[in-house]
Amino acid sequence: MISVIGLKLMTGEEIIAKVGTPTSDEWANESGHTLIDPRIIMIQPAQGGQMHLVLIPYITATKKTTCFIPSSRIVTMFKPDAEIETGYLEQVSGLVLAQTLNG
Repeated sequence: MISVIGLKLMTGEEIIAKVGTPTSDEWANESGHTLIDPRIIMIQPAQGGQMHLVLIPYITATKKTTCFIPSSRIVTMFKPDAEIETGYLEQVSGLVLAQTLNG
């Protein structure tokens, strides 16, 4: 199973992505993570003074859906909140995921 993680980079960007294994020897001598379908997590103002989270593709100049982030560029890694993870998975898969009911 592929894990979904959040990363905070040295540049201040917060990213959510699925984590995969390196697919080439290009980064064989570098420690880091291959990200699949990475998205930048941004806060955007909405009507009524509210704020919304939006997910924007991290890489836009190519159709390639994976990228490699060296460990030296990562400040921290975290497990995203369930609501953010669900929104991410819906965006990258095109599927609407079922909501679970409590109680």
